[in-house]
This record gives sequence, structure tokens and C-alpha cells, in this order.
Amino acid sequence: MFANILLWLERLHNAFSRRKTHQWFCMFILALILQKKPRGTVQSYINTLDMHQKYYSNLDDMFRSNAVDLQKLTDQWFSIIETECTPKRFRGRRVFVSDGVKKPKEGRRMPGVTRQHNDSDTQSKPSSFHGIQAGGISMLVEHPLNPAETLSMPIELRILDGLDPVSQWPGTSHPFADEPLEMQSFHRLERYVQKSEDDVYLVADRASMSQKLFLECKNISERTGRKVHLITNAKCNAVGFKKPVYSGIGRPPKKGDRVELAKLFSEKISEFTCKRLFIYGKHQTVRYYTITLLWGLKLLIPIKFVLCCMEDGRKIILATNDLDLPPVDVIRLYSQRFGSIEEDFKVLKNEFCGMSYRFWTLSMPHLSHFRSKDAPHILEEVTDEHDRKLVLDAIRASELYMQSAFIAQGIVKLLAAKQPVGGIIQKFTQKRTYTERKVSETDVCSFLCAHKDAILRKYGSHPIIRFLTKRRIEDQVLEDVI
Repeated sequence: MFANILLWLERLHNAFSRRKTHQWFCMFILALILQKKPRGTVQSYINTLDMHQKYYSNLDDMFRSNAVDLQKLTDQWFSIIETECTPKRFRGRRVFVSDGVKKPKEGRRMPGVTRQHNDSDTQSKPSSFHGIQAGGISMLVEHPLNPAETLSMPIELRILDGLDPVSQWPGTSHPFADEPLEMQSFHRLERYVQKSEDDVYLVADRASMSQKLFLECKNISERTGRKVHLITNAKCNAVGFKKPVYSGIGRPPKKGDRVELAKLFSEKISEFTCKRLFIYGKHQTVRYYTITLLWGLKLLIPIKFVLCCMEDGRKIILATNDLDLPPVDVIRLYSQRFGSIEEDFKVLKNEFCGMSYRFWTLSMPHLSHFRSKDAPHILEEVTDEHDRKLVLDAIRASELYMQSAFIAQGIVKLLAAKQPVGGIIQKFTQKRTYTERKVSETDVCSFLCAHKDAILRKYGSHPIIRFLTKRRIEDQVLEDVI
């Protein structure tokens, strides 16, 4: 099992122009996997690997190193996923899942920290907080042991909000930072559509229900030669228009009668179809109604809307620009988002501390929590070329930290999927009670952490392990103290 980790880490070396930088990157990945209690600090990773304190700056400087090509690192990781996994094809198309994640962060001199709206329904949490918002992309693949099941593999994670002026800076890695957050995710998705040999379904959250994104799907399809269809959740106040009927007098109308989708739940209740589906991890009885309307005041493109009444009483409106997709498949595809990328974000933040970085720079203006909404963007105050370069280095370091944690999570997730239920991993994992559930990422990390010394002895001749062994603290027995 650990041999696969070393093999996949070696395949990522093309993203580094210096060998030493790649070796320190491997140390960071191993520390993420072997840590007992996630803390999210560079010092905790040094302690996890039992390395000497003088190497703290070496590991910390790796994140700001120019020898790392972040986009190439992501491409290499995507090629590993394609090699090790079989993409889950739905009606002959690959399925990508996109979503955003927020993380509270007090950093006054960290780029990307802005006031965020709290999406949680818990009343104990504040309505807003200062933090970062990142966007992630995952791909659905077949489970290695059970091809009928679906597994989500994390691909990419980037900062989306709070970097608007950076799009105009020379040498920036965020040329679309001034565009809406969902549009930025679409620009990054196009890179993986080009690498795919199939047409693509993109499952996104409610914020992706916009005219620009449906138009961008069409533009990506024209540029790549592969069809891209979006499946998303519409707002409860969504409005569509029926197809126009020309009476033969005057100019032909562009749209027909106005239809409020929320009213159809009561007006068309007798026409809803009832069916038993396996969604959200359990069997549910769903009632749905389908209607195709012209949507968008400027575009007026045909969109298929699927009105769903869940078993627990929830009502949702799903939308897609694939008019040939059956409504049952629309419901099944959208339900994949909750068990895939949202679960990945939960594990990333809690088990790997993948967004707990602390990269800041004095070139960044001090962030005031009382800054007015009409005030200019805080990054507009950075005008010196050297200061801009330091801010870009801090952004790259932050994104390299998150992307590395995303890769470490993907490695552990792939290893966990290959372990049988009730196997040796679960037997050696420290639990109060034994369960027949599947092997999780935490189980694999706990197993490897418990056998860390045996791993270092067995793979001591490997170049990555030799690099670690030379920098570990030697065991000293102080007889005088004893």
C-alpha cells in the first residue's frame, strides 16, 4: 500500500524544476498522511516526521518556491487519476462536480481574506465572517472493488474570491479573478474537458444558475469539440416562458406566456410522477414533474426544469440544458454532488487541515474589519511591482498548500477504496466497536501512522525515504539525566 504512495509521488516530479523542491513536497504529503492529530501548521508536520528543527524553514520555503508549477502539478495528478481509476460515464459522458467551500480566517495580511456570508442554517453561528472562499473540481469514477458504485476523486482547489485586481497584474495565475466565482470554475473546467475524450456533464450548485454559465457551456463545446451540459439547482423564484405562438399579425414574438415555476407545485400536483429512487445514500419516494421553458431575459434558451418533491417534504427545482436527459437521470446526477465533493470538503478541512495555512506578507495592506462596502478593493493599494510579486507569492503558496492537501486526500481515498470491508485495515484501526462500514480515509491514515517505523525500515532504500531518514532526529539516550 505504501509502495503505491511512493510511486504516485514520483510521477509528480515533472511539475518541479528542482529535485530538492520535489523531495520537500513529498515530505509534506507524507506528513499529511502520517499525522496523528491534524493541526495545519508547518511545525506539526516537522514533528510528525521527527525531523530536526533546523529544517523548518526548508519546508516552509517550499510553498513559495519558483520551482513549483502549480498548474502542471494539477495536470500530473489528473493523469494519475485517469490511469488508476475508470471514469464514471453516464450515458457515455464523464461527470464533473463543482462546488465552493468557505473557511474562517482572521489573517489581516493574507490575500483572499474577505467578508463571507455564512450559508449555515445554525443560529449559533454569525451571519457573516472573515475568511476565504475556494472552488473545487472533482470527477466521478467507478469504485475499484464495485464498479456499480460511484467514487469522487478530488482534482483541483483554488481561491476564487477577493483577488479581483490581481487579474491585471503581470505574471498572475488568476487572469479571470475579476469575473464571477462560478465563471472562474468554468474556465478551469475547460482544461479538463480538453483532456477528456468524452462529452461532459457538470453538476454544480444553485449559484451556477445564470445566463453566462449556460452560454459558456455552449462556447466551451465549440472550442473543445465536446458537448458540455450543466445540471444545477434553480432558485424558488425562477421564471420561464413558454414557446411563442405567432398569430400571423405583426412581428413574431420572442417568448410566450410567463410561467412561475414555484406555482407549478400546486397547479400541476396531479400530473406529478411518483417513483422510488436510490438517492442521497438511501431509497426515497420522489414525485417529479418536467417542463421545458425558455429561460433568461436576454438569451431565451430552452431549459429543462424538473420539479421534485422529496420524501421528507423538501421541494427543489433542477435545471439542465440537455433536453434529451430523462428527468430521473437529472435527479440522480444532482444527488451525486452531496455524497461526493461536499464530503471531500468536510474531510479536507477536518482530517487534513487543508485550508489552515498561514501564509502572509507585509506587502499586503492591513485588512480592517470595519471597511465599508463602497471602499476600493484592498489590493488596489498595492502598486509597487516588488510588493505585487510578494503578494502573488503568498497566493501561490496558499494554493499550493490547499492543492497538496487535496492530492494527499485523493491518494488516501484511492487507497481506502481498494481495501476490502472487514480487512486488516479495519481490524488494526483503533475503534471502540467493530463496524462493517467501508474503509475511510481516516482508517488508512491511522493504520499507516501506527506502523510508521515499520514503513521506514521496509522502504529505507527508496530515495524519498532516504531523504527523510537523513533529516530525522537521532535517538539519544541521556544516561546522566536518567
